[in-house]
Amino acid sequence: MDDFFSYNRPHYVFHLASLVFGLLGNMENQLNAIATNTLINQQLFLACQRYPVRKIFFASTVAGYGYPYQSLPLTEPYFFSGAPHAGEYGYGMAKRHALGYLEILRREYDIDYCYGIFTNLFDPYDRFDIHCGHVIPSLIEKAAASVQRQDRCLHVWGRPETSRDFMFSEEAGAAALHAFLHGSGMGQHCQRLRINPGAGGGGDKPLLSASPEYRLGRRSADRRRQTQRRYQPATRPRLSPHVQP
Repeated sequence: MDDFFSYNRPHYVFHLASLVFGLLGNMENQLNAIATNTLINQQLFLACQRYPVRKIFFASTVAGYGYPYQSLPLTEPYFFSGAPHAGEYGYGMAKRHALGYLEILRREYDIDYCYGIFTNLFDPYDRFDIHCGHVIPSLIEKAAASVQRQDRCLHVWGRPETSRDFMFSEEAGAAALHAFLHGSGMGQHCQRLRINPGAGGGGDKPLLSASPEYRLGRRSADRRRQTQRRYQPATRPRLSPHVQP
């Protein structure tokens, strides 16, 4: 980390790296999730202090919200309302902890930051793992296996009344850049700009946008169709559950 920062001297940092699984993987790797992600964050933030940068974008997660949720859509004032969901406690607490580093860097070293809160992401290069993957790639893998076995039905876990939010990776990148350019901190700053990419809408309306003002839903639907056309079960990459960029 020091070698990279000392040589490149970046002015701006997008911190997207973390050890992350799907819900089941996070449940089975609680200590590893909080320990590894805390070390990742610490090494990066200390480097940002030693080789001063101007601004940091940090990718957080809706897993950090207090559970049960106080409101839907999710909003930043309720981020610390209680402990995160027990199944993602380690991962969610590591993301919460990062905010302490960021606040100190801003107060004591004049390094600005933007704390972005993301929901479930997916793209063609995801981890297609039924056991530890995220929802969309796990369902794709499960459906592909079901087709190959010529099953008569596809069993999907969950309750019909439960709603979930998903966001295509390219749209998440666009939202991150928008937040970085126009937002600072979290809470009131981000709430005024309404750039929380993980604020779920609930109901039967899929949320694939960062905000009503920064609408991405229509483009996301097009991206989903492109992803479906590009998806090739025989050639899809299989990634191991290690640190992902």
